[in-house]
Amino acid sequence: MKIILVGAGALGGYVGSLLSEAGAEITLYDIRADYVKQVQAEGLTISPAGGKSQTYRPKITADLAGLPPADVVIIATKAYHTQAAIAGAKSLVADDTLVCSLQNGYGNLAVIEEVVGKPERIIAMTTAHNFLVTGPTQIVYFMGAGGVDLGPMQGEVTERIQELAGVMKNLKAPVKVHPDGHEVVWNKILWNAVLNCTAAVTGLNVIEMANHPQMEFVLKGLAEEYFAVSKAMGVKVWAQPNFVDMLMMGAKMAVKVQTVSPPKPSMLQDLEAGRPTEIDYINGALIAMGEKHGVPTPINRTMLHLVKTLESKAVAPAAK
Repeated sequence: MKIILVGAGALGGYVGSLLSEAGAEITLYDIRADYVKQVQAEGLTISPAGGKSQTYRPKITADLAGLPPADVVIIATKAYHTQAAIAGAKSLVADDTLVCSLQNGYGNLAVIEEVVGKPERIIAMTTAHNFLVTGPTQIVYFMGAGGVDLGPMQGEVTERIQELAGVMKNLKAPVKVHPDGHEVVWNKILWNAVLNCTAAVTGLNVIEMANHPQMEFVLKGLAEEYFAVSKAMGVKVWAQPNFVDMLMMGAKMAVKVQTVSPPKPSMLQDLEAGRPTEIDYINGALIAMGEKHGVPTPINRTMLHLVKTLESKAVAPAAK
């Protein structure tokens, strides 16, 4: 199975490195030529939080010209780069190529379909991992609650999709194949809509938020709106309605055994690095679906405006 992974940031670099180490025929592609040269020279040094690091040397390029069509193309960019990423990789997509969105946010599948068509060959994939870039080619990963989930945008789960799931088992996490890729993406929205925006606004990490008494109202309000919108959409939610209670209970237990710093959600990392956030594709998508189904989402809307305000101050005009 020949794989091209587009977007060799923290997530893409981690996935590409582990799959390459396991023997997968995978090539990473990133538009940043200087970064690609540095990875080619130094490799990627990856470590579990508080654990021993290992340097990987995945195949990586900044030029897709001349590459033959792949069996699988994985898009692992930020949601606002999806259009450019899939358009740039379109020459690698043959009639039987699986195109996989390994991204945050809701709406990436539709963008990919606009470019390549064939929704039965578009795969949603999510992971519970969290990442922290500690240097130009250094990545720390945190194992989240859950594993790797994937499913087709349309149609049945094929042998090729099952084969892809088998490859993904090399990511040191359980892998589950679902019949509905939209359901896979929407269930990841819960975690991001509740935790990402609140971290961006407060500057707190996950453990700090879940242990702060003033945060319970906000976290529960965001989650309740998500569950209400999900019900109106008719989407099956994997988490229980007491999601936030369980989260806070787990956070209190984590403090007692904590040996490493907890992860910062990606939206907070983006603001700190002066990058645009994915708020429009997470809470913004939840708000849009609420409007479509007549469900008010005032807390999510408030958080969106707060994050957009912080983003306008943190992000340089050229980066927007």
